Amino acid sequence: MRNITIMRPKRMEAGAMKLQVFVDGSKSGDLANGKEISLSVDENKHEINAHGGLLAGKGFGFSINIPSGQYSYTFQVDMVNAKNGYTPVLRPTDGSRLKDDVKVRTIIGAETTQVLLKDEIRQRLTSDSLIQPVLSDDKWQLVLNQNAQTSVLYEQSYSSTNVLGVVLGGIASAIDKMMYDTPEHKQETIDNLFDNYLKYLPDYEVIEQSIRFKG
Repeated sequence: MRNITIMRPKRMEAGAMKLQVFVDGSKSGDLANGKEISLSVDENKHEINAHGGLLAGKGFGFSINIPSGQYSYTFQVDMVNAKNGYTPVLRPTDGSRLKDDVKVRTIIGAETTQVLLKDEIRQRLTSDSLIQPVLSDDKWQLVLNQNAQTSVLYEQSYSSTNVLGVVLGGIASAIDKMMYDTPEHKQETIDNLFDNYLKYLPDYEVIEQSIRFKG
């Protein structure tokens, strides 16, 4: 058996709303503001879903794939300002409370986490596969370097980003745009992705400006 821990730091945003947590469609408990929930699962693939009560709205929830294997995972719930209020998203952590991030970085980190945990992505990876995040002026990508060939593993536009099908709206604030408006700011955002998100995934290792799947 392995453990999936989901931490919810105490915050003012949507603080009164509890999240009902489900594993493979069966309710496993409630996740209140400032609390955490620990789920014991076997080595098979699992789907974890969470959503708020009837008054929370359809967008107030998250879903994440837990791939088959022996790895345990710990996630932190962060709140992202969506079109119709705040939406919770998951980011990996080592169990410590991570500092809140700006919207664009939170979205890139949360989406990258989801992509790297998908079975169809992991099945494409070998021991020599390297995945590199790349930021351009209008979109960001995960680029796969494998067998001396390069291909785009995933890409998303800044103006139409979504997490788990929940449209969060375009990244339009001045602060968000400053995260990728110059080559220097793009590199800072990529460094932040490694330092505050990717290094906490137990089944991947950071190799300079890329990550490798451990298998």
